[in-house]
Amino acid sequence: MSREQLNETVSLILCAYPWLSAADICLFIARVKIGTYGPFYGSITPLKIMEFLRQYAKECRKGKTTATPSDTIPVPEPGERKPVTYEVYQETVRKANAGDPDAIRELERPPGK
Repeated sequence: MSREQLNETVSLILCAYPWLSAADICLFIARVKIGTYGPFYGSITPLKIMEFLRQYAKECRKGKTTATPSDTIPVPEPGERKPVTYEVYQETVRKANAGDPDAIRELERPPGK
């Protein structure tokens, strides 16, 4: 594929699929390389890329319409610890080193873990 064809293909993709993220593009390219959307026999054309991308977009839409919030967001167990940022963890460690009993308790490993 020539540089002009590549630039035109990128423009077409950006216009046709503006919602695609960089992660989507990486996943799409990986799937094309492993042959998910069919073989391309070492030579790929803009038409083939757009055809494969149409299949990928169809998969994405299907996945979004069938997904439910409970499928994507894990529900924490009762009493399960919540994730914290590294800065909050550092502050908790500082307080525990200063003798704060709440911070010490927070840093203890839960039973059975």
